[in-house]
Amino acid sequence: MEHLVLDPRVLSDLIARSGLDPTTWQGADDTALGALFTGAPRLFGVTPRADLGGRGPAEIARVAILTLEVERAGAAAHAHLDERLRCGDQAERRAVLCALPLLAAPERFVDLAVNACRTHETPVFEAIACDNTYPGDHFPDAAFQQMVLKALFIGLPLARVVHLGRRRSPELARMASAYASERRAAGRTVPADVALLVDPLTPNDREAR
Repeated sequence: MEHLVLDPRVLSDLIARSGLDPTTWQGADDTALGALFTGAPRLFGVTPRADLGGRGPAEIARVAILTLEVERAGAAAHAHLDERLRCGDQAERRAVLCALPLLAAPERFVDLAVNACRTHETPVFEAIACDNTYPGDHFPDAAFQQMVLKALFIGLPLARVVHLGRRRSPELARMASAYASERRAAGRTVPADVALLVDPLTPNDREAR
């Protein structure tokens, strides 16, 4: 899956296919926007599309709605996203986490993103940990390291952790080595991706994904 980018042409196409009047989108009041967010699967469809980077139209539409909601909410934006994450269904929470890099002043929402990493729902965790620039750009070292170790533990490919190369560190290598040692001591296989964390750092790592 590709990093999420909002292309205005794609959004126009989604609106046209949904049958919505374009003015309904930008001119909707808060209640109408909320209804669009909730009803996105019915209006836009959920089947992943190659031209949307492997994402479903509803997710793209929800991200666009969130950017507009956050812009309007101003100082209340944090509380609004917190409510979306607490009360939304799994797909809605995924959309919030995917939207984070595209929101104005995204650093405001670090605590929400870090807290989302504690979820036991793999699809929700995947939305923040994989193909998402937000953790690599904004997470403190400890939170980023814990996220990477959790991704390793549940079997998500570390190649999908954006900016892993430049966020690698001796501490992350130590943690991965300890995890591998525990696996070996218990007679369990060690994930191949451990090598991405414990191999010697090179100058090119800082420029890596």
